[in-house]
Amino acid sequence: MLIELKNKKDCTACGACYNICAQQCIRMSSDDEGFLYPEIDTDKCVQCGLCEQVCPVINGKNERFGDKPAAYIAWSNNSKFLEESTSGGVFASIAAMLLQKNGFVYGAAYNKDNVVEHIEISKLQDLKRLNRSKYVQSNTQKTYQSAALHLRNKEKVLYSGTPCQIYGLLSYLKLKRISTENLITMDVICHGTPSPKLLKEYIKWQEKDKKSNVTSIAMREKRHPRRYFSVPVTKVNFGDGKSSELAANMDYYGRFFLGEISSRPSCYSCSFKTIGRISDLTIGDCWFSRAITGRTDIPFDVTLCLAHTEKGKELLECAESGLTTVLVDLEKAVKCNGGMIYKSAIPDNRRAEFFKELGDTPLDELAEKYFPTEPKHESWGLHKIKELIKMLPVVYEKYYFSNKKKEFDNRCKRVIPPEAYVKKTI
Repeated sequence: MLIELKNKKDCTACGACYNICAQQCIRMSSDDEGFLYPEIDTDKCVQCGLCEQVCPVINGKNERFGDKPAAYIAWSNNSKFLEESTSGGVFASIAAMLLQKNGFVYGAAYNKDNVVEHIEISKLQDLKRLNRSKYVQSNTQKTYQSAALHLRNKEKVLYSGTPCQIYGLLSYLKLKRISTENLITMDVICHGTPSPKLLKEYIKWQEKDKKSNVTSIAMREKRHPRRYFSVPVTKVNFGDGKSSELAANMDYYGRFFLGEISSRPSCYSCSFKTIGRISDLTIGDCWFSRAITGRTDIPFDVTLCLAHTEKGKELLECAESGLTTVLVDLEKAVKCNGGMIYKSAIPDNRRAEFFKELGDTPLDELAEKYFPTEPKHESWGLHKIKELIKMLPVVYEKYYFSNKKKEFDNRCKRVIPPEAYVKKTI
């Protein structure tokens, strides 16, 4: 039987069906919202059923897991990797170690048209393309096939992506009966994947507004590396040499993303948001490193890591990885993350209306309609006091981390639901 998509909530566009089809009768096509879905040429289809067998959503089973993952906070000892990464540079450090051993690394990158897609790299100088978060759906293309070829040749491979992409890859390799001994899998703590159409419209609006072509986008630019975890900032660079920077809650793209109005349908009922996973490592932001550890000598610019396998633990703890790691309490780590490890986002109830207007209504008008800028009610005096505090490093550090500790304590009062303690298997 061929795979049948009855509800778009059941498809993550991981690309496993596209990669497995020997008849090449499946292609990934964009729908009206800009999301990719498999489209089958029934004239070419021989009803082999491989597309249905490889689907991790159809075939995944939730099982109670015994050994819980080990939780760490970690950061790279390489200042360049820290600067070029969204959080603590864990992916960059492990990827660099593998590349130096003639391995191959897969991850999301912008192409020349600023479209995000998964690519393969084998040279250290290309690693920068894979660093930093890209808050948009990435097309995995035929990277499962190319990763499989390297694994067949007993070459080392690191594959990073969203949880659904990692499950898609592992389901593909399992069906192909390919050993994963030389494979490292690393998934990210995912908030959701916005539409590529939204990114396209965002770039179009930026170029019209600034009268110059967009050359690069950093959706989490760092303003204070290694000191304070700065407010997420979107930085856009233009062909005329100029750039713009806006906090994510002010930037139009950030407003739609954080407002839960622009992600694909499957993200609002994600099958893979569990504390236990089949990847080697899960990585994401850690906003409370000092509160979790009780230590003041730890930089705030770190990565939260969950090691699900012995391979994952060894990667974090081996000297070759170039990381500093601290073992932390799993429950605290999960709670301080805000629940995004195990909890799907709740969609804005105006989502359908938003996508009907996307592409026809200018982006600035859409932003002000759905997420208008809220006026600040802060008094002039209070604003000036806060600005003065920020100018005094010692005072600001105490003020900043004191507030973070209060927020952390509140988060730790949360109760993790029993259904979070499962692991989906394929």
